[in-house]
Amino acid sequence: ELEPNSDGAAYGSTTSLGASIVSQTSRSRLAINPGVTGRLFGGGTDASDSNQISPRLSAQFDHRVAAVDFRSGLSFDVRPTAFSEIGEDGSGVPDLDVIDQNATQISLIGNAGFTYRINDRNRATIGTDVRVIRFDDDATGLTPNTTIGVSGEFAHDVNERVTSSFGAGLRRVRLGGATDTETLIFDVDGGLNAFVSPRFSLGGSLGVSLIDRTDGAGGGDTGLGLNASANFAYQVFDDLSLSFNARQGVEPSADGELQNQTTLSLGATQFINQRERVSLNLGLSRQAAADTSVGASDDTTQFQTGASYQWTITPEVVAQLGYTMRWELQPDDAMSHKVFLSLSRSLFYP
Repeated sequence: ELEPNSDGAAYGSTTSLGASIVSQTSRSRLAINPGVTGRLFGGGTDASDSNQISPRLSAQFDHRVAAVDFRSGLSFDVRPTAFSEIGEDGSGVPDLDVIDQNATQISLIGNAGFTYRINDRNRATIGTDVRVIRFDDDATGLTPNTTIGVSGEFAHDVNERVTSSFGAGLRRVRLGGATDTETLIFDVDGGLNAFVSPRFSLGGSLGVSLIDRTDGAGGGDTGLGLNASANFAYQVFDDLSLSFNARQGVEPSADGELQNQTTLSLGATQFINQRERVSLNLGLSRQAAADTSVGASDDTTQFQTGASYQWTITPEVVAQLGYTMRWELQPDDAMSHKVFLSLSRSLFYP
């Protein structure tokens, strides 16, 4: 962990306690997940300012009526803007400069939608989501934002092995701060996924993003971004599988600004036996403002690697031990190490 606004190291420990309450019938499923997280930081005079006990809550409701599947979800989370937790709240590609901040992030995310199964090969999905991100008073330079979006997708099974999809979405991102900024983002994308063999699958997509940005001073601009992604999964043996994902393009970041983004990740999972498995992962990401020349000061490059061991002690009890390392190569040359242990128990099995 990096101590805020300092080259010194800070250290932290996190303890989480949570529960999952599930009610399920043949047509409906309701899951409520309350929890609390305690975080303790040390190693510097400013690090202790982030010590906190924070709540979290998520819920999901699914219901099926004939050929229609309804879904909805809600989550609430409070956490510090710690380097080791960047991106873990699902808020998209963040501004990695938050490692210089000593603030608390509060997020509220809600979504709803439905999927209509037209026939055995075709289905359509329509959804909407709302995302509200806020920071406490110490968040100088961090921008509160609100995102409201709608999206739709049509999927077609070409045959038993190949599926194609086409989607479109519209988002409105409003940034607070000294100068309010509003961005409209229109996305269109198409993809293809195929099972080449029972052990090997691959997929890819192409997308276009159009943004229209207006600031509180009356200025604004428009931009066009293109992106492409590819992925594959290969089961080498019955107990060993590999996966690879790559994405490259100019696309909107979490706050609606066009950025050059590159993401690469590689993963492997080895089943030791029916109860134990080991997973490894490697990842590299880079982001920079789309209108900035190569080597500019706001370019950020981050490397991540990790390993985890999962042991199903009994059908009701599962333990997991893992390690994650994040290294921001530029511009800050910051490094984070995280060791985690989790234990979960199902009170009712199955």
